Amino acid sequence: MLTIYTFSSECPDFRALTQWLAWQGVAYNEHDLSDPMVMKQVQAQYGDQIAPITVNGEWFTSGPFEGQKPDIEVRLGQVGCSEPIASAPMQSPLVHLPQAGQIIELEPGQTILAGALAKGVPFPHCCRSGQCGQCKSRLIEGKVLLLDHTEFALSREEKADGQILACCAVPQGPVSVEWLDKPDHPNRKLQCRVSAIEALTHDIVRIRLDLGGQPFSFSAGQHARISLGGLPARDYSMANCPDQNELEFHIRHVPDGKTSSFIHSKLNPDDSLTLEGPFGTSHLRQDHSGPILAVAGGSGLAPIHSIVSTALELGMEQPIHVYFGARAERDLYMLDRFQLLTDRHPNLRFMPVLSEQPSEHFRTGIVSAAIAEDLDRLQDWKAYVSGPPPMVKATMLVLAAAGLESRNLHADVFSTPVER
Repeated sequence: MLTIYTFSSECPDFRALTQWLAWQGVAYNEHDLSDPMVMKQVQAQYGDQIAPITVNGEWFTSGPFEGQKPDIEVRLGQVGCSEPIASAPMQSPLVHLPQAGQIIELEPGQTILAGALAKGVPFPHCCRSGQCGQCKSRLIEGKVLLLDHTEFALSREEKADGQILACCAVPQGPVSVEWLDKPDHPNRKLQCRVSAIEALTHDIVRIRLDLGGQPFSFSAGQHARISLGGLPARDYSMANCPDQNELEFHIRHVPDGKTSSFIHSKLNPDDSLTLEGPFGTSHLRQDHSGPILAVAGGSGLAPIHSIVSTALELGMEQPIHVYFGARAERDLYMLDRFQLLTDRHPNLRFMPVLSEQPSEHFRTGIVSAAIAEDLDRLQDWKAYVSGPPPMVKATMLVLAAAGLESRNLHADVFSTPVER
């Protein structure tokens, strides 16, 4: 039998955990950590942990439900501590997603976002941890249990207005949910020809795809899914402006990544591949008239280049600040392109920042720290952030501290399949 220690039975993670255990038919005991004797005993045996804490003998796990769930599943498989309890297992909830035209069945205790992504639904998202607000949605019908999240990601006023975070929402029965703010472009699946491929850095290549006159509309900042034979399909952001005859992608080589390794070593001009899209909600908002902050890490420069270039082509004259974070000088690219843009457009500022190499030519340090030093009031700004998870999350914290509203943050996490 499992033992769960918590400070409050109203804790969202405790409620999600115990409901999931009930659905699984797993028995558990509950103990109150607000009791000094219980707290002392737990600290002595398990150290300082984040509640709720789930224990089985010497084994334990702690923290948010989504993190505990896989650990508990492994433990249950090892010791076989499933026992029938009084309440019968509940049915898996059904989620209606009108924009996807689907009704999906979730696993017990699973969040709406996790279930949607597992079913291949392109649900807008970024951090998956209740920090950014990119999966903000409207609950049309039904009830959900909201797990812990930041006020930045979802405010009290937004909750009162019927909005939820899909990454933190556990359905309490059948629900209907619509995500917010999706560009109106038809989804297309095309066969394309590789027209060019060239190295941009030691681990990033640029490929250009000839559409062959086939229509493919998208908003600057969106991405597409590329498939090559029997290799895993992967999502890559368009780096060019919309409404061009070719699409441009910047693809970083992921160690042991089958698709990126093939692209870097075996893909050749005139090869064909399958393209599907567009996807994503981290796109240029053309109706915004205030200042723009664009932050890129690594190959995250691709959608940032598309957003910035498109904004300038459209004649958007507000200040545009671009920060490009990289480890060392060998990881920088497109410097000449951004120099050309800054020469032509006095409202554009471009700042490369190196995190791991001293340099006489470029700013050094963490890119989020550079932003914090330069910009401390972002109330009327619009921010676009694209890159690896640690950079995106660190930047989100800086932007929130500087007063950026969550509705003005548009983030795109470039995670590898392992990170996903």
